[in-house]
Amino acid sequence: VNVRPPRAGIAHADRTRRDPSGRLRGVQLWTALPDPARKGKASFEHVDEAPKVELGGSVATVFAGALGGAVCQAQYFSPIVGADVAIHPGERTVVPLNRKFEHALLVLSGDCRIELEQAVPHMLYYLGSHRAEIALSSASGARVLLVGGAPFTEKILMWWNFVARTTDE
Repeated sequence: VNVRPPRAGIAHADRTRRDPSGRLRGVQLWTALPDPARKGKASFEHVDEAPKVELGGSVATVFAGALGGAVCQAQYFSPIVGADVAIHPGERTVVPLNRKFEHALLVLSGDCRIELEQAVPHMLYYLGSHRAEIALSSASGARVLLVGGAPFTEKILMWWNFVARTTDE
């Protein structure tokens, strides 16, 4: 069999622990690279520990970009933000947002109110752009995933984890 290696792409493996607890929870995020960077050489970068920032009522672990003065040192090819926000029980927090970005929130666990609306766990909430902040609160504590970035300036086609600019790609 003559098999040619792919010209480009991402290779990864999703693995569970050898002693699984029977329940696996996680979020897998994919970023559409801007055209100049998407045909570059494949690479891998390890970050020992993502920076944390206290936001008053919560702690955010910033795994992409910058939030509240905390900056993740990983290399990115477009302006983005990603943070795991842990809201303390009985607290309200105000998360600063970049007005130039569009943002979304995903409640990972616990109860959470987004502004005045009770959020449903595991549902993605699109916040739009031009927002300077978002108020979150929780009675019993919650973890919320915040993602955002500059709106796309080109047409992006996505199917599952495949990203292209044209249907031929």
